[in-house]
Amino acid sequence: MSHVCTHYFTSVLYRSLYFQLQQTYDDLRKPDTAKNSLLKTLENYGISRWRKKGKPTYVPCDELAMACAINSDIIIGKSSVYATVEYQGQHTKGQMVVDWNHTLKKDQNVFIVTEMNVQLYHSMLENCVK
Repeated sequence: MSHVCTHYFTSVLYRSLYFQLQQTYDDLRKPDTAKNSLLKTLENYGISRWRKKGKPTYVPCDELAMACAINSDIIIGKSSVYATVEYQGQHTKGQMVVDWNHTLKKDQNVFIVTEMNVQLYHSMLENCVK
């Protein structure tokens, strides 16, 4: 069970990090560094689309997953479950299906992070853009 499922950061962690992530993103991109300039350029299209749609925050799924992979102390809560990617279109198409209620009676093969240490996450990201 060593996989971190990035898709579910958006749905599970979104609720707990909702306001904190917006502040994190805006604060993180304030320093005038070469790294920040590059990241702002790369993220501009996605961020502007989120904000035009009235979404209050950007959820950096890749950064959240990497933070967990680099430092497991960031993980406060997690659930071990069975999950698979649906290819046939029986339940969905091309998305991860999580057996939260153990309906399929299959062994747990992933853990999904449900709670994170936001202060540690913020600190890690600040150190990356210095």
